[in-house]
Amino acid sequence: MIVIGGIIFGVFTATEAAVAALLYSLAISLIVYREFKLKELVGMLIRTARLTGMVMMLLAFATVIAWFLTINMVPQTLVSQVQAITQDPFMLLLIVAFLLLLVGFVMDLTPAMVIMAPMLAPIVTSVGVDAAYFGVLMAFVLGIGLLTPPVGTCLYVGCGVGKVSMESLVKAMLPYYAALLVVLVVLIAFPGIVTWLPDLTAVRGN
Repeated sequence: MIVIGGIIFGVFTATEAAVAALLYSLAISLIVYREFKLKELVGMLIRTARLTGMVMMLLAFATVIAWFLTINMVPQTLVSQVQAITQDPFMLLLIVAFLLLLVGFVMDLTPAMVIMAPMLAPIVTSVGVDAAYFGVLMAFVLGIGLLTPPVGTCLYVGCGVGKVSMESLVKAMLPYYAALLVVLVVLIAFPGIVTWLPDLTAVRGN
């Protein structure tokens, strides 16, 4: 309610929602569960800094990969080949989704979005695909990449927090991968799921 509701109703941005969730968690831990003491905050900050450093290192390597792919014209080549295969919106979205899944395996979400969005958006919109829908679809597909090796940022964070191996975490994630793929197929088959919601900002303004 705090994170999703706050973002949807314009109370704060997605980044600010993380701060709100943190403050809420601290308050609950201190007042309700009483499992957290202020003197433990320094150790938590140190552990958080270590996890953040690990994630930033992964992002750095992902950016290098993105740069390497860009200078070798790999994204442009893939896009031109996709456009030459079909102009049917459904088939085009299937191909683009598969392409984005492959990209998500080897590239972090942010550099992948920066590189692929400007090239793919004109292609899908030229066949009548709604731009807002494609943005949601692209974010969802690349978000799956955050949970898949070898460049699965969220996987490394999960391993660090849970103190488990990558192999055991990926094995436990298999049912969730299947669920995500089912949702992806549903989004492609029924794009109206994304676009039917009213503009809450306009409603609130009225």
